[in-house]
Amino acid sequence: MPDKSEALPVLKQLIAFNPDDFGTLALAGSQCRNLDEPFAARDYFRRALAIKARAPTVLSQLAAIQVELGDVHDAHHLLTRLLEIEPQNANAHVRRAMLKMLMGDVDGGLAEYEWRLSIPEDRPEGLPNLRPARLPGRAWKGESLAGKTLFFWCEQGLGDTLQCMRFLPDLLRQRPAAIIGQMPPRLHALMRLNFPSVQLLTAGDPVPPADFYCEMMSLMALVGRQAGREERGQPYIVAPKEEIDQFRVRLSAYAGLKIGLAWAGNSHHKDDKNRSISEEFLRPLFRQQGCQFFGLQLSQQAATRALVGEGMIDLSSDVSNMAATAAAISALDLIVTVDSSLAHLAGALGRPVITLLAQTPDWRWGLEGTGTPLYRSMYLARQKARREWAGVIEEVVSLLAVKRG
Repeated sequence: MPDKSEALPVLKQLIAFNPDDFGTLALAGSQCRNLDEPFAARDYFRRALAIKARAPTVLSQLAAIQVELGDVHDAHHLLTRLLEIEPQNANAHVRRAMLKMLMGDVDGGLAEYEWRLSIPEDRPEGLPNLRPARLPGRAWKGESLAGKTLFFWCEQGLGDTLQCMRFLPDLLRQRPAAIIGQMPPRLHALMRLNFPSVQLLTAGDPVPPADFYCEMMSLMALVGRQAGREERGQPYIVAPKEEIDQFRVRLSAYAGLKIGLAWAGNSHHKDDKNRSISEEFLRPLFRQQGCQFFGLQLSQQAATRALVGEGMIDLSSDVSNMAATAAAISALDLIVTVDSSLAHLAGALGRPVITLLAQTPDWRWGLEGTGTPLYRSMYLARQKARREWAGVIEEVVSLLAVKRG
């Protein structure tokens, strides 16, 4: 099979010979997108749409390109055009829902976000299916849980689950007969510490009978948007005290501001290339006087070794589950991390955290501002241009200078 880069020159020659061929233009756009050439891809897709305006696949791909390039309003417009052609396209609805939330229409976005439930689960190879084969009872729509049993399952990543843990006290205050939750094993110790009455299952475990079931992300709409409930960003979990004390004893050997560092998220995430940072961008941090960095990264062994050479202390072997990670975060003075589960964990604990965001961030962070209603201890450092991490790190350096006094 020829390399993808070999096909593009041929396509360009065909376009030069026949510049109005829709199929060739669309294929060239796809090739440029695969080769991570978004500006060229955008040009080809626009030319294709000028010839055939009602082309769902091209509308979908151009919308994705526009999101990556920061033009979320045009991406929203393109998805709306797509949905006029294919009104039952669940993937397009979910993508538009996230754009709505990103642009500030939280209620409208959450309502449309429910389209995700009609999409068959598609997990990367090697990862277990999360959706139970059988869901007990009926879908919970906000009815009283007094004396009832609710089963919820964690349909998405660790960060999403940590974000939605804030709603568990609301559920428990209704005095249900039982709350049963299916979630990844890495979260079990933290859950047992903070919500001991919640019964825990792992993906694949038999699901017991229940009156209702609910996807955990649906709690954002069913609980988070209830009348009178305001998100104040206060902490809602704690770390195990004994483990915090152990970390504090260990860290006491180091002087200066003690900073936890993570530079990569889940490599399976579709936007990982934009969310994660190469270690070379981080090197200016290690030139700051009065700062000691501690690695909390569970992957990226080569980058970890390189940063250890810069002076970072690697704690990755001590934070294999979220309870241990929470303890380390609680013993550190500050966390600096990309948009990953670590950011949510630090925010949920109420610990100071600087979250490094791509030009077009995830829907929950909005398009502007250094703060978020989700976590009052979090500072958002945003890219000014696509994959331009140098300016973000310069901002972090300035913030560290203030913290050191």
